[in-house]
Amino acid sequence: MEGAKFGLAMANGISAIITMLSTLNQGDHLLVIDDVYGGTQRYLRKVWYPQCKIDFDMIDMRDLKKVRSQFKPNTKMVIAESPTNPTLKCTDIKELAKICKEKGAILMIDNTFMSPVL
Repeated sequence: MEGAKFGLAMANGISAIITMLSTLNQGDHLLVIDDVYGGTQRYLRKVWYPQCKIDFDMIDMRDLKKVRSQFKPNTKMVIAESPTNPTLKCTDIKELAKICKEKGAILMIDNTFMSPVL
């Protein structure tokens, strides 16, 4: 899909998120959109952080200057959602992708409401 060499099919969104999170190591840092799907933020706070001890910050990703300023040397992944579920906050995915590429971080987009075809 979209020129990729490989692809994975998952039963649901949270299984895809957990799979991606499993690529991180202790000492890594994660940035997460502050309005991420409730199941995702509960998993991060109640299961993932207590078990893995990998730090994460939740920020408003509509402000790309703030996103850039929140990167740490150990930020390895960014989880965004646009529009968010349920409040429909929109993030400029193209610009966010540029920042992540510049910083060497993986960008993961959770997408409930929009088609991947733009």
